[in-house]
Amino acid sequence: MRAAELVELPVMLPVSRRAARWTVRRHRVPPPLAGRPGTGAVALALLGAAELAVVRRGRGVAVGEYVRSRDPVAGGAYLAALAAFALLPALVGPRDRRR
Repeated sequence: MRAAELVELPVMLPVSRRAARWTVRRHRVPPPLAGRPGTGAVALALLGAAELAVVRRGRGVAVGEYVRSRDPVAGGAYLAALAAFALLPALVGPRDRRR
């Protein structure tokens, strides 16, 4: 399980970066220190709610049990990825208009 979770991270971070850039452009979120930290916080809250819903309903596991069952290495990497996910809207810059 640890290997699968760690292999997923290098794929998900660029996807998250692209989604953050799209969201910032699509919704015309003000420059980094104005509205983007809030955008990241809302995105993190929605992601957390979705994950908790899947854990509770999909897997039928209590949240505490789920947290205790996490691998320490993969869990730590996952928490770092969540922090990056929340910060990405503030970190992405303007993208060229070729795409």
